[in-house]
Amino acid sequence: MNKATNNVTDFRKHLRSFEREIAERLSFETNCCGITLAQCHVLLELSGKDDVSIKELSESLELDKSTLSRTIDSLYKIGFIKRAENEEDRRFCKINLTDSGKKMAQSINNMCNAFYTELLNQIQEDKRENVIESIILLSNALKKMRNNDCCKKNLIMEK
Repeated sequence: MNKATNNVTDFRKHLRSFEREIAERLSFETNCCGITLAQCHVLLELSGKDDVSIKELSESLELDKSTLSRTIDSLYKIGFIKRAENEEDRRFCKINLTDSGKKMAQSINNMCNAFYTELLNQIQEDKRENVIESIILLSNALKKMRNNDCCKKNLIMEK
């Protein structure tokens, strides 16, 4: 095995471990609040904003509107968001957090900020900025490759 293959193998191994830790953390964060991960993301995205349209929200969360609509409906039913419909166009509405939605978002933010502050404190101070930059670079690279379906490529290669 050459060095490049070793690097990729090691990277994948550590990434799987990272994925498991993040998944467990995200599960804890939302389960302790009694909401789903999707609901959590919507609450946090709406936090500090007023009169957001579903289109704007779907763009910022990078979700299709039908998926987002189901999440919004569930948040509406539990009283975390309110909708203001446009009288001229019933398909268009603005979304805002209710007071209880704002409290939930603030609670999640406080809990996450405390955890991630503690996490970053586990990293040598002179390396923290590098870690943050690396996470940003990885996130951006994954977004660029989102439609790059490896399973389809492997099926094409086998034919």
